[in-house]
Amino acid sequence: MNTHNPYQVSQPITEPEDFFGRKTEFQMVYEMLLSGDSVNLIGPRRIGKSSFLKVLPMPAMQQRVFGKEVLREKHVFASVNLQDSMYDTPANLLNDVVEQLKENGVEFDAAIQTYADFKKALKILSEKDIRLILLFDEFDSVKQNDQFELK
Repeated sequence: MNTHNPYQVSQPITEPEDFFGRKTEFQMVYEMLLSGDSVNLIGPRRIGKSSFLKVLPMPAMQQRVFGKEVLREKHVFASVNLQDSMYDTPANLLNDVVEQLKENGVEFDAAIQTYADFKKALKILSEKDIRLILLFDEFDSVKQNDQFELK
C-alpha cells in the first residue's frame, strides 16, 4: 500500500500517477490544443493550476486520458513560470523558451535578442510543421515587471 501523500503545501504535483481526477478537464484541454485553440486556466490560488501545467505535457498523462500520446510528433512544449526571477527581461524569457525547445530536439542556431529573433525561431518551427505550446504559470507576474511593457 502506498502511503505517500502527493499533496504538499506550495509544492505542485509533478507525477501523473499522483494526480487524481480532472480527466475531463485534461481531455478538454488536449482536444483544444489539438484543434489549435489557446487555453487559459483560471482559478483561485492553490486549486492545482501549477500541477495541471506540470503534468499536461507528459506522455504518461496523455496515456491516462486517451490511452495513447496525442501531442508528440507535431507539438513541442515549453514551460515558463513567470514568477521566476530569471525572466527579468523579455529576451531572457524568450531565450529560455528556445533553450527548452533545443532540449526537446528542435535545432536553433542564434540566441534571441529581440522579439523579431523569436519570430524567426517560430518560423523555423512552422517550416518543420511543429507547433509550439507555451505553458505560462503565474502569468499575472508580468504586469509587475516594468521590462514587459505592452506596446
